[in-house]
Amino acid sequence: MSSEALDDLAAAAELMPESPSPDLNRGVEETFSAPGRLACVTADPFVKAVLSVLEAEYPRAFPVSDLLGKGAELMVAWGLGQLFDLQEAYVLRDQLVGMYMQGMIELRPKQRKSLGAPRLTVHALARLEAESLPFLTTAYHTSYPLDEVGHPLVRLLDGNRDMDQVIAAMVQLVTTGELPIEFSGKRLTEPATVEPLVRELVERELSSLHRWGLLAR
Repeated sequence: MSSEALDDLAAAAELMPESPSPDLNRGVEETFSAPGRLACVTADPFVKAVLSVLEAEYPRAFPVSDLLGKGAELMVAWGLGQLFDLQEAYVLRDQLVGMYMQGMIELRPKQRKSLGAPRLTVHALARLEAESLPFLTTAYHTSYPLDEVGHPLVRLLDGNRDMDQVIAAMVQLVTTGELPIEFSGKRLTEPATVEPLVRELVERELSSLHRWGLLAR
């Protein structure tokens, strides 16, 4: 199995940490045991964070991209956000494949959303970056700059909205002045005027996010 196959899978794991409260700090080894005497011993903060999420939420399964995002959020909660490097997420994907092959974790098909308008989603790690950084890290390990439109748009792409709902939310930001847009030196506030312009901006940004591998499938 390749790490790319994880995009269509969700992970779960019945783990028992040796410590009742695993220490995520770098250099502190923690042991996570699975049934059958299998164990993972690691001092890597991100690996410990992800395994802690799996242990706490079992038997719930997380889409792998969401699991990595929750691991990063746990690191931030520990005050370790500065240690997080998106490159680690790509390395950990390979490690998850190895843990699956060893029988430590389960990989299940993702639950499919009910039929309807497709929901728009960027990877959870991208949403986390958009909260505090002026750029996103692409699938090609390059920086994707965020402008005044990109920042709020990425935060809206959490899988709970279809295209029309995303555009409606962006239009509201413009008309209330949270996202000021001017045309010919005048700030636009009328929804009928704002909507077609916002739609064009959103479609252009989504196309770019897709091209750089930032939209989740």
